[in-house]
Amino acid sequence: KFVAIGFMAMGVANVFMDFRIQGAICVAVAAILWIRDGGISRMTGTRLLQLVVVCTAAGGILGGAMLATSEEFAKRREQSNVGRSVGIKVAAVAISDSPLIGYGSWPMDTRLVNLYYQSMEETGQFSPGEQRGAIFTAHSQVLQGWVEGGLLGALFWFFYGYGLVRSGWYVVK
Repeated sequence: KFVAIGFMAMGVANVFMDFRIQGAICVAVAAILWIRDGGISRMTGTRLLQLVVVCTAAGGILGGAMLATSEEFAKRREQSNVGRSVGIKVAAVAISDSPLIGYGSWPMDTRLVNLYYQSMEETGQFSPGEQRGAIFTAHSQVLQGWVEGGLLGALFWFFYGYGLVRSGWYVVK
């Protein structure tokens, strides 16, 4: 339980530094550690109720931390969300153009890079004269794997995700 509290504190601290995903992962680990503290046991009605209560409390703590920092990091989060949606849009174009073999590591196709920065300018996130990089990122491991490695790159991440879900369920159960 002490380690679970430590992970919860680390998760909340990460959210207060605007590392949302890292904070959510730490809070999820804290919830799992709290639930698993008693050792391996069968899933009974009491155990299921405990699971629901712990997950609800962890979600409430994470949500409260996000709400407490929403004003402080609003501009950065908005920029991140816009960058994510633009990255997904450009990745969809890249995948539709080359779904099987992809573009290789660090996609530098000038048409895709220009589409990315043009879309960012349209949303007001970049000014027209701002320094630009030579690559774009999809802001998603699965989409980035598909853009870079084609269908096999995407299948790797789906297989990896399936393994994470299976092992995560085993750890929680």
